[in-house]
Amino acid sequence: MSSCPCCSKAASDFLAGYATAQLLPGPLFSFAAYLGVAGGQGISGALLATLMLFLPGALLLCGIFPWWYQLGRVLPLQGAVAAVNSAVVALLAVSWVSLILPHAVATHWHWLPVVGALLLVQRRWCPPVLLIPLCAALSVVLSLN
Repeated sequence: MSSCPCCSKAASDFLAGYATAQLLPGPLFSFAAYLGVAGGQGISGALLATLMLFLPGALLLCGIFPWWYQLGRVLPLQGAVAAVNSAVVALLAVSWVSLILPHAVATHWHWLPVVGALLLVQRRWCPPVLLIPLCAALSVVLSLN
């Protein structure tokens, strides 16, 4: 089994941490804290990893905030912000499809819950609060085979 390059954990542990972080508000910060702990540094590693993830954005926010409303009125910059938002969504989608999906969906039977959960959420047939434990139970059943 391959391991995570940042913390020498098994790929399954890495995916478990990633999946758990998605359940929490601010999944990126939760996942950074998980990697800090998994790296063997304990609570101090979690705090340091979270701080290092949060710091660049906080510094950028402090630096640009005084001019943000003025910049928001400039028409070409409005288009640029929309383009950056689209690029971020595309980058997240590509990362999910190329990095997470190949390891999380090992057999064709694992596609059924992925597509089913997506359909349930998109059609609003099942609230996410109920869908999360349903998917967790289904993953346990699928792992027993």
